[in-house]
Amino acid sequence: ISVYDDTGEVIWNAGLSMNEPEAVSAGNYIAIYDVGGRSFMVMEQNKSPVTPVTVNVGFDILQTAISEQGEAAVLMQDETGYMFQIINPFDKNNNVKAEIKTYVKEDGYALTLALSKDGSKLVTEYIKSDGNKIKSVLTFYNFTSTGENSNADRIVGIFPYKDTIFPKISFLNNDTVCAFGDNVIC
Repeated sequence: ISVYDDTGEVIWNAGLSMNEPEAVSAGNYIAIYDVGGRSFMVMEQNKSPVTPVTVNVGFDILQTAISEQGEAAVLMQDETGYMFQIINPFDKNNNVKAEIKTYVKEDGYALTLALSKDGSKLVTEYIKSDGNKIKSVLTFYNFTSTGENSNADRIVGIFPYKDTIFPKISFLNNDTVCAFGDNVIC
């Protein structure tokens, strides 16, 4: 992996050993994860020499998002469904901030996720068939005191959409989310 500045000069580069690497970034942090693998790395983009922190997880990684503080949201798959974890790779004592388990039978298939810039909120999308139609559900989680007061799962909103799939969801700031659908933008 190489990181370049705006003039095209290499800031740093490092070797990776991953089968299907993907990268996401926010602020000064970048996360590189191995799709289908069980590890990801987080590092500061503008820090040289680069010192990646590697995190190993218990299930196969499908997608990762990162906050501007370096916390990562990881979507993983197991035999019965999915596991979302919010992980602070720089916290050596207890790096799992939150863990959410979902099941394919009840929730559908996980498609995408987005993490707020401060790492306090998460949005996920699940799709499932509803007869002949596809139903997409955006679920909003809050890991602050607001989410603590809502319920044990920290869900603060659920929004179903018929005949729409949102392949990309982004936080524009800590409180505003944009979902880019195949036939609508919300």
